[in-house]
Amino acid sequence: MLCLLGLALLAVPAAQARIAAPLSGASVAAYRGDGAGSDYLRDATTGGISGIVKSGTGAPLGGIQVAAYRDAGVFWVYVADTSTDAVSGGYHLRTLSAGLYYVKFFDPVGFYLSQWYELKSSSASATPVTVVSGAATTGVDATMLVKVVLGKPICPRAVRHGTRFTVSGTLRPQFQAGSSTVRLKVYRYTNGKWRLYRRYATRNADSGTASRYHARISIARAGKYRFKALVAATTVWGAARTSFSRMLVVK
Repeated sequence: MLCLLGLALLAVPAAQARIAAPLSGASVAAYRGDGAGSDYLRDATTGGISGIVKSGTGAPLGGIQVAAYRDAGVFWVYVADTSTDAVSGGYHLRTLSAGLYYVKFFDPVGFYLSQWYELKSSSASATPVTVVSGAATTGVDATMLVKVVLGKPICPRAVRHGTRFTVSGTLRPQFQAGSSTVRLKVYRYTNGKWRLYRRYATRNADSGTASRYHARISIARAGKYRFKALVAATTVWGAARTSFSRMLVVK
């Protein structure tokens, strides 16, 4: 159980983008001009993009920034942005010229991971959204994943083989105490390389407003070892991993 509690806009070289056909998840609603539906477009010569942003648990999210970019040939150019509604999680990008747009969702607070439309993690794989004049492209939705901040594993500098010791690290935000969120990978230095030796599960413990993962382990073979920690992605939070810990010498 997860205890739930911005990014600068950059020009992105078009050469880095993979241009693909718009996906069926988005649909086009005709401009009616009668005060209902997609009337928010303001005039029939431009189009718009709308959708709903939710968390992985299905709760609407307010305050998420939604930005639209266009391919200008050499760079992607920022066009417009808005914030999601605090109650519904909905947003509308209005008065957009017809063409292809790339939509990015990001959390100014940094609690959720940034993403491009269709849960793409980078601009290189961004999915374009088609805007036509006199219509609203609806259903450009997003499910935001919690950003997991994982501290590098902390271990002793040296232990005797077969002796139990603790490897631990920080985990944010706070996860349920006693649950197993983080996995440890143990690497042994062999033949000039760090090679995967073993994997261990860890347990969470409360640490203020965050968590601390920890595992009590022993290593039978003498040698040099290092650790990495990782969290697998779920429908609620994103994946995270650390770099190597300091070296442990097992005597």
